Amino acid sequence: MLYTYVDIDHPIKQLQDNICYYFERLFDVEPVPYDIKLVLKPDFILLIGSSNKFKNYLKDIAEKYITLSRGEKDIIKKAYSNHLNIENLCNDTKIEVIKFTELVNEDFRKLLKEFLTWLWDDYDSLPKALRDEYKDVQDHFNEFKKVQKGKVCPFCGVSSLKPKTDRKRRNAYDHYIPKAKYPFVSINFKNLFPACYECNSDEKKEYDTPLKNGTRQKILFPFDTTYTIEDITIRINPKEKFDQVTLSTLLSDIDWEIDFTLHKGTIDIYDAWDDIFKIKTRYKEYILDFEDMWFSDFVLKKYNEKVVTNISSFDDYKNELINDSKGLMIKDDKAILRYIYFTFIFAISDIENKLRQVITV
Repeated sequence: MLYTYVDIDHPIKQLQDNICYYFERLFDVEPVPYDIKLVLKPDFILLIGSSNKFKNYLKDIAEKYITLSRGEKDIIKKAYSNHLNIENLCNDTKIEVIKFTELVNEDFRKLLKEFLTWLWDDYDSLPKALRDEYKDVQDHFNEFKKVQKGKVCPFCGVSSLKPKTDRKRRNAYDHYIPKAKYPFVSINFKNLFPACYECNSDEKKEYDTPLKNGTRQKILFPFDTTYTIEDITIRINPKEKFDQVTLSTLLSDIDWEIDFTLHKGTIDIYDAWDDIFKIKTRYKEYILDFEDMWFSDFVLKKYNEKVVTNISSFDDYKNELINDSKGLMIKDDKAILRYIYFTFIFAISDIENKLRQVITV
């Protein structure tokens, strides 16, 4: 990630709190016969009072849960407790993740998944009293956007996030731990983040983030307050020698890769970042697509404006392009790619003379 999100307090989180209260009371009390007053807070009973569908889901889940064997109940409770803290789930690979498919009783598994999926997918159809109290996802998005450090999708930096608006128009929220695979994560706003369409729908899709080839992996918690992109260098690594004069199509003519170099810490989360969102592949594709334009509009044009006219030294001109792009990485879409490209171009041996040759051709 280029940057991590800043968390906010928002009324919509109370839905998760009340659903957690329901499951904790169900696990503890196992009411027979079922009594809604034993498993829900009084104010929440009032908020869902107009929805028989909501109340029937809760009743059916409770009655089916009570009939399960002790072993089946233990697996469900373990899934609940293990999946509750998303930060720990991201950071601690010793925490076991439990998929819906591991819940033994098929009827209960289907009912639980249907209910938890419905809470998120059909949030706008939940009782009006509840939505008035907790607000909607658009309202959360608007408030969320107000406090974020960046304007671009933090998962890639390639696309801008949508602006806050009164219209029903926002980025889709990505379930970082996929709700289709894991129970109890569907309405947890520690697991829900706005992401650009390319990251969420084109690349990540239903990627099983806690696992890689069936093995637990560490992934970056998108609310991590200690994270900084400064710990890593992302660079172009040529795989063959080159000696080009027409630099605008240089990268189209040679074999090269995007490499990560870590200054401190562990590379694990960066490898996972690349694996989940296809960062290296996407960065290479975009750089190849924009190379000619960037060379013409930024490198040559700025060189003529600054150096040829003796306004700036070559070093000042070079540093301006690199540092401006670096400074805009979290605010301007594709600035991260320009930074990578400029860093490569200006590291070419005798680059100033090569630029002069291009100009005089």
